Amino acid sequence: MRLSSLSKLSALLALLLVLVACGEATKSEPSPTPGPPTAAPGQLTVADVVALAEPAWPQVQSMRTTSQSGTVPQEGENLAFTGSVQDWTADGDRHLFEFRDGEVVNEQIAVDGIVYMRGQFVSAAVAPELDTTTWVILDTTVVPTDSPVGIQILYLTREQADPYGELTDDLLARPVQKGGTVTVGNRTCTVYTFGDENNTGTEIRYEMAVDETGLPCQVVQRAGDFQNSTVYEFDLDLTIEAPLEGTPVSGTPEG
Repeated sequence: MRLSSLSKLSALLALLLVLVACGEATKSEPSPTPGPPTAAPGQLTVADVVALAEPAWPQVQSMRTTSQSGTVPQEGENLAFTGSVQDWTADGDRHLFEFRDGEVVNEQIAVDGIVYMRGQFVSAAVAPELDTTTWVILDTTVVPTDSPVGIQILYLTREQADPYGELTDDLLARPVQKGGTVTVGNRTCTVYTFGDENNTGTEIRYEMAVDETGLPCQVVQRAGDFQNSTVYEFDLDLTIEAPLEGTPVSGTPEG
């Protein structure tokens, strides 16, 4: 009887070891994460849509972009504006407003190679002793380029080679699908869609709408119930001027 019990115990232990080994093998082989979609030969890509603007862009004299981030608004919902409005002119000048809950929190100007700023960014990163209404004139030659202020100066003074700015190679290579038309301002624009295709509810999807000249009308990025959107307007009657007065600053807290 004792040998029989030992035999049963040995068999049970052997079975448990097999089950544990099978479980470990299952755990060591996770499902692979799908990569970004790739375009088939001859299929339209984001780069092709961006290139549609090339014939018209050299004639553009001014551009205004209105960018907003937040939850996707419901029909009839009127949320206070949080985002930015940026004006650019073909001579390289730029005027940026940043809003939070409908209030201007930062204003920055790059005109004739000189950078002016006022607002919360100045009080936090440039001259903490100044209030948010005082303009400062930055000495761009002494601000470290890898500091928050230096990075913002590079952003304001960058060359605007096309209306979209810098897009990653990954995005440019994505395949796009036509998605009908949308009216933006007084322009009827063709919509192109692309993005992740994993259907998890958290995938990032994009919509690019361009007008008949190839210039962008709007770009929307969505993930779940959150979105970033940018609306483009061209050749408005824009004049970017320096403030009447400003306080020169020769450095920042970083250097």
